[in-house]
Amino acid sequence: MSISIFALIVFWLVLAIVFAAVELATVGLVSIWFAAGAFAALLVAVLHGNLILQVIVFLAVSIVLLVSTR
Repeated sequence: MSISIFALIVFWLVLAIVFAAVELATVGLVSIWFAAGAFAALLVAVLHGNLILQVIVFLAVSIVLLVSTR
């Protein structure tokens, strides 16, 4: 089963918006880093990176940013 590039772009965009909205509703400075990770994964999707690479970028960016602020 292959997921289209467009579907992945929409997925990461929606995820980034949801995490940003959660961050606006709370002020814990946690969700914003996941929004940044989703945006980074969105960029990988736009550049036609595969799903595994997108997930790795999402996790890596999110964790590095989260750890750097805690």
